[in-house]
Amino acid sequence: LMRLKTIGKRGAGLLLSALLALSLCLPVSAAGGAGYTDLRGHWAESQLQWAVEQGYLTGTSATTLSPNKTLTRGMAAVILYRYAGSPTAGENSRFSDVPAGAYYAKAVAWAIENGVTSGTGAGQFSPDATCTRAHAVTFLFRLAKGSATGAPGFLDVAADAYYAQPVKWAVDNGITSG
Repeated sequence: LMRLKTIGKRGAGLLLSALLALSLCLPVSAAGGAGYTDLRGHWAESQLQWAVEQGYLTGTSATTLSPNKTLTRGMAAVILYRYAGSPTAGENSRFSDVPAGAYYAKAVAWAIENGVTSGTGAGQFSPDATCTRAHAVTFLFRLAKGSATGAPGFLDVAADAYYAQPVKWAVDNGITSG
């Protein structure tokens, strides 16, 4: 379970919250995130601040994090890669839409190597596509090497959906309640 086990349910919940609430994570550095003016009063301020303090997020500038910007699949891969400690990974992801040298290239390569993603089909990863809640919980489930059986118990989650087991796992582990 890598580091997921060491941070517990609260940390996993915070990481999932940060993934869902988060914005652009381009590698712009800022000192500790204390100066992000657009975090003050944001509904996910504490979760995002936690993710900044852990080094999982960096700002879009020295003073902004852009918490209302849409999270993309490429950004989510970078956050999870940083969460894993930014391990050594190649830049060749095998996806035709992930060019070597892109800010997310190593993260996507790492995610493939570790079974976090298999792409969106037809040799694509879709790094600029919105990272949906289904994508985020599935990435986290695969990172944790989670397992679950049974229906997740939500009307909007079909039992045969690719994200049904990840949602059930997240509910069973107290990471989400709906």
